[in-house]
Amino acid sequence: MNFKFGFKLILTLLAALFSSFSFAQVNTNTANPTQSQTQFLVSWKAINYVPADYLGKIFPSQGTPIEVSFDLVDKNKIIDLSKYQIYWNLDNSPLTSGLNLKSVQFKATQYGGNSHSLRITVANYNNDNLDYIIDIPTSLPESVIDTRSNQGTFSLGNYLLRIRPFFFNVTSLQNLTFDWLVNSKPAEGVKDNPSFLGLNLESPGKQTQQTQLIISADVKNFFNQLETASKIMILNVK
Repeated sequence: MNFKFGFKLILTLLAALFSSFSFAQVNTNTANPTQSQTQFLVSWKAINYVPADYLGKIFPSQGTPIEVSFDLVDKNKIIDLSKYQIYWNLDNSPLTSGLNLKSVQFKATQYGGNSHSLRITVANYNNDNLDYIIDIPTSLPESVIDTRSNQGTFSLGNYLLRIRPFFFNVTSLQNLTFDWLVNSKPAEGVKDNPSFLGLNLESPGKQTQQTQLIISADVKNFFNQLETASKIMILNVK
């Protein structure tokens, strides 16, 4: 995996950890000391494409469905909210409301790098309106060129590269298109799986000579050509 992207992705995941699963005391509209032990347990998930072996947080890109759910905890017990009206506000506008409405789904409309602010209100709980706000970050679609080689250095021989897409609004790789370039010239991906590129590195001359290859890959959503990610990598051939 490209080291710079991997490091960036780890930092992003750590930054979003507490926004994706939160256990925090609530804000109340009145200063009632009996509410000090009342907490919201909130979680959210984005529904888009990531590789099957990806274990990190899945971030929504623009157009991604997001599911949010919560429980209210009071004195270490989950509260039955079947008799309570619950209001959801998205970015300061009403989203939905209802009795015992503990989960919602909406589509991300913010461009990557921004966030959605979601407010949950449980009305008239012990004579208070309990509020909780969660910020859900959005991402651009991403891609990584997996070389399976240390620091992008190759000896002569045959190699198989792979482009790994993240956060596209598709259900499988079959809904994506892949375009490879090697030193600015089009290169065909593997016939049955164009997310792979085969490289046959022949001798450039003397064995001591070092050559650089510029590998680039573009990934696009077949159904939305504006949803795209590009990656460029320089490979050193010895």
